[in-house]
Amino acid sequence: MTEANPADTNEAPPPTPSVMPASVPGAEPAETAPDESSVTKLDESGMDPAAIGEIRKLRRESQKLRERLRAAEEDAERAITQLGALKHSEVERLAGEHLVDPGDVWRAGADFLDEYGAVDPSKVAEAAKGLTAEKPHLAKPQSAPPPSDRPVEGLRAGATPAREPTPAASWQSVIRPRAGRMGIAD
Repeated sequence: MTEANPADTNEAPPPTPSVMPASVPGAEPAETAPDESSVTKLDESGMDPAAIGEIRKLRRESQKLRERLRAAEEDAERAITQLGALKHSEVERLAGEHLVDPGDVWRAGADFLDEYGAVDPSKVAEAAKGLTAEKPHLAKPQSAPPPSDRPVEGLRAGATPAREPTPAASWQSVIRPRAGRMGIAD
C-alpha cells in the first residue's frame, strides 16, 4: 500500500505563522494573555470549584424535587383508589334499597356516574329496578306494616293473665333468705 503524497493532492498546505497576516480585516483583535490575578484556580477535574458547588446544589435541589414528585404521585394514586372505592360503596348502598345482594347491581353493566363523575342515584335505582324486573328473586322483600295500631312490644304469646308486679327488693328480703341457710334464726 502506498501512501498519498501531499504534492499529489490539490489541497493547499496549512499556512505557517510567518505567512499569516498580523490581523484579519474585520476581525476583533486577539486578547492578550490574562494576568495571573484574574485567572481562577481549577481543581483536578479542570472545573472551577464555585461551578462544582453550584452543580452540586442544583443536583440536590433536583433530587428533592424528584422525591416530592414521587410522593405527590403516590398520594394522587391513593386518592384515586379511595375515590373509586367510595363510589363503589355508594353505588352498592343505593342498590341495597332495591336488591337483596347489592353487589348484583354490577350485573347490569350500566354506568352509574353523571357527567361530573359523581354517582347518580337515579341511574343506580333504574338499573336495580331493571334487574328485579328481569329476575324477581334478586329483589329485596317488601316488609308489611304491623297488623294493628298496637305496639308490637306489648304483645305476648297466647292468652295469659296479667301478672301482678313483683315487690321491690329490700335489704331485709335479701338478707333473710341467706340468714336461714346459714343457721341464724330470728
